[in-house]
Amino acid sequence: MLRYSTAACIALTFCPAVQAEAFSFHNAPPSWRPDRFSIPLACHHYGKWGAQKKNDFNEDNPGLIMTWENRALELNYSIGAYKDSYSDTTTYLAVSQMWNIHPELQAGIVASYRNSDGNGFTGFAPSLQIIYRNFFLDISHGVNNGDHFGALGLGFTFPLRRD
Repeated sequence: MLRYSTAACIALTFCPAVQAEAFSFHNAPPSWRPDRFSIPLACHHYGKWGAQKKNDFNEDNPGLIMTWENRALELNYSIGAYKDSYSDTTTYLAVSQMWNIHPELQAGIVASYRNSDGNGFTGFAPSLQIIYRNFFLDISHGVNNGDHFGALGLGFTFPLRRD
């Protein structure tokens, strides 16, 4: 199973033809088709998390997020789900503004709402996001009673072919 997953991730990352077939929405109306798929993979927690200990967290967070880019108000809108740091399913809704820094580099701000089906985080989580080629880094940070904490999320992201 691990070999298949690794091979699939490599193929999706480096082969545009595989990306186009894997993420095609040929029968959907153009306005309904997402512009990008993201696959969260892992995160690293940092700082003071109160009664929770960082080593109690699961840092493998697979999921799938669909994004519609430059829609109403020129913003990006995302919806998806992933396994959170307690291995519970978390739904994800976000609005973001990204800026092109270079043809292969984007940076922006994300306002997300996350709802865990279990003991994980539920609430609003602002973050900064960097997209380089087919990789993303999401940087979340918070302060509670003077204690700083946060998470660095990593994953793959793929723009979809527009017909």
